[in-house]
Amino acid sequence: MRARRNPIQVKHGAILAIQLGDIGDVVLTLPALRALKKRFPRNRVVVCVRKKASELMALCPDVDAVITVDKTKRSLLSAIRYQLAFLSSLKSHRYDLSIDFRTGTRGAIASLMANARYRLGFFEAEGKMWRNRIFTHLVHRDYQLGTHVADYYFELVKWLGIKPDKPDPVLPVPDPLKKRVTQLLNAEGIHPDNPFIVLQPFSLWQYKELHPEKYVDMVNRIAGRSNIPILLSGAPNERHRAQEIADRCTGQIINMAGLTTIGELAGLLSLASLFIGVDSAGVHIAAATGTPTVSIFGPSAPSSWAPRGNRHLVIQPELACVPCRRKGCDDSGVSRCLEALSVDEIMDAAEPILSKRFLAQTDR
Repeated sequence: MRARRNPIQVKHGAILAIQLGDIGDVVLTLPALRALKKRFPRNRVVVCVRKKASELMALCPDVDAVITVDKTKRSLLSAIRYQLAFLSSLKSHRYDLSIDFRTGTRGAIASLMANARYRLGFFEAEGKMWRNRIFTHLVHRDYQLGTHVADYYFELVKWLGIKPDKPDPVLPVPDPLKKRVTQLLNAEGIHPDNPFIVLQPFSLWQYKELHPEKYVDMVNRIAGRSNIPILLSGAPNERHRAQEIADRCTGQIINMAGLTTIGELAGLLSLASLFIGVDSAGVHIAAATGTPTVSIFGPSAPSSWAPRGNRHLVIQPELACVPCRRKGCDDSGVSRCLEALSVDEIMDAAEPILSKRFLAQTDR
């Protein structure tokens, strides 16, 4: 990162934080938002995110307002109306500073339209050079392999002279939301004061997923040693796939996929005793709410994306090509490393945390 004296002077205006990545990216931006609010407690922190993350950001105590970007396809007239409404919402605040945490063009344009006095972003060497010209200040910090994404995003606020406080995301869940989730659990015969596990089999990217048969085997092995309920989580469009898994499992397994909003999912995960899942939004949300996690990684790098700390376990195939950081082998959408990962390997790696918390000891 290029060293230079900080010329940005934030006075009384709002601070606009733009994070138009996926939900995992949004969660990993929380430490930067927390540091911004701590440094500028009297300034409003306004966050611009994609619509699917807006409810999650509304839970963040360091955020004063949320502006959403909705990519839904519209007719020409509806699109014009939406863009005017978005622009009105964006300009309803007077900004001293805007920060774009991504290197794409959409966030840069939003930063320009916000008309902030100072516009801070990452320098993008390989992108369109007009994007760089939008910003008044650029941080020259190429992403280095092995750097945790939360630390990479924090580089922007560090450039403002702000030192990291807590490096990992924290997302407190308010009691009214927990109460609403409790009602959902009660409707499924689950008492939230009793232990339960949340299993998220799916990811936004299917090359990060295991074969469904492996999830069935995992659930049945846990059910064979414990009567702890296992709840399947996922999006509404994943509910049918989750039910196919649930129908083949023994024990108390409940399909919660599609039954919660993203905010309610955070509430559900905060009440869980353990989260098990693949590299997905769920593992980031669970860790941020304080729930221990067991995450299964394939081609992605845990050093960049996995929750940190001794409450979190990462399982990844031990192959020379892992992590390749590709979208499946040769970007094929199929990850042979996850195909080769056996349920025996997963259960052996997870045994310490499972046996300590839930499972009866066996002479395996």
